[in-house]
Amino acid sequence: MKSVTVAGIDCGTNSIRLKIARVDDQGMHEIVPRILRVIRLGQDVDKTHRFAQDALDRAYTAAAEFAGVLAQHPVDAIRFVATSATRDAVNRDTFEDGIEQILGVRPEVIPGTEEADLSFLGATSVVSRGELEPPYLVVDLGGGSTELVLGGDGIDAPSTQVQAAFSMDIGSVRMTERHLRHDPPSETEIAEAIADIDEHIDEAFRMVPAGRTRTIIGVSGTVPR
Repeated sequence: MKSVTVAGIDCGTNSIRLKIARVDDQGMHEIVPRILRVIRLGQDVDKTHRFAQDALDRAYTAAAEFAGVLAQHPVDAIRFVATSATRDAVNRDTFEDGIEQILGVRPEVIPGTEEADLSFLGATSVVSRGELEPPYLVVDLGGGSTELVLGGDGIDAPSTQVQAAFSMDIGSVRMTERHLRHDPPSETEIAEAIADIDEHIDEAFRMVPAGRTRTIIGVSGTVPR
């Protein structure tokens, strides 16, 4: 296989990331390590269902920085995916147009199910055989949404094969703006947030048999290191 140089940009509710790598028969070889910028694109989207101009400006500033990096490291292909906040924003065309003008690529707004699949693929691709016990439950805790994805057991189904997935409209930004109106938040606000989260998790567990899990893998910047 001829090697190709590719770039991936992941634009979530809270942050945007760029990575550039060369891919060949031996796998992926990092050229530019992940660059992450906190842009809070989802500012007030849960309440207004629109991108705020301040949030768009922050996204465009990060995109311009990424354009400079890409100019120094030409790629054969680039994929820009946008997730929860962009799914919810009625003025997402404005965001897509602005990004396309800066980077020459139009954001691809992916559904929660595809976001879940990609999170699982990325997380399990770096797990060495025998290192962790399957089935794996990948938890992608983002700013606007959270995905639970369960894979196979490595016997009846490959451990890297998705068996069940569910995407919830809960995340660090969304819950903060929806419930935590003071700093520090009141006990009532915390209780409201917990109740909201529990309701979504109960629904997720009806779709994803999390009791089969042997290893939990957390991804995204919200997961504690």
